[in-house]
Amino acid sequence: MLTAGQIADIVGARIQGSPERKITGVSSFDDACAADLTFAVDSGFLARLTETRAGIIMVPDGFDAGRQPETTLVLCKNPKLDFFKIVVHLFPEAPLTQSIHPSAVIGENTVIGAGTCIGANVVIGRDVAVGDGVHIMAGTYVGDRCRIGDKCEIKPNVTIMEKSRLGSEVIIHSNTVIGSDGYGFTPDGGAHAKQVHTGFVEIGDRAEIGAC
Repeated sequence: MLTAGQIADIVGARIQGSPERKITGVSSFDDACAADLTFAVDSGFLARLTETRAGIIMVPDGFDAGRQPETTLVLCKNPKLDFFKIVVHLFPEAPLTQSIHPSAVIGENTVIGAGTCIGANVVIGRDVAVGDGVHIMAGTYVGDRCRIGDKCEIKPNVTIMEKSRLGSEVIIHSNTVIGSDGYGFTPDGGAHAKQVHTGFVEIGDRAEIGAC
């Protein structure tokens, strides 16, 4: 639960309405109830402020809403960004606990950093370096000689092929394949000969790769 005053303090905003107005959750503009926080950015939603049932609405700083007797407004520099800061505040992620599941298979000369969590049925090859605070979830495969930077989050059933390199704070969602062979073939008479791929994939810091 947060009051409008607390929300304004967290995101550095100002309030129009009661600073004591309370919310216990967040929702979309049209689905919100009196106990929810929502936001309005574009003109279409800003013109419909009286239609939402949200108890608190985050709107752009400088927006003239007139009198809104039933709703408290939080005037922000970036309402959408600030809204998700509040989402994180209300629903924080559980802290990562260092652990390696008994079913995980880890190859020779592989180094696992401090605070890293490795889930069930994970397979990590030889000569791999895994940084600090990494979360590798169930069913993931990490090939030989891969490098995974600090605070990466690898969702279930990801495949990271040999020699791939990930920077820090990379998020890879489920069923993604990193470093698979390219679709390369050379005509050879009546057939196509597969080209040998000797390179590797490198992903920089703070990248996020969607599922599949």
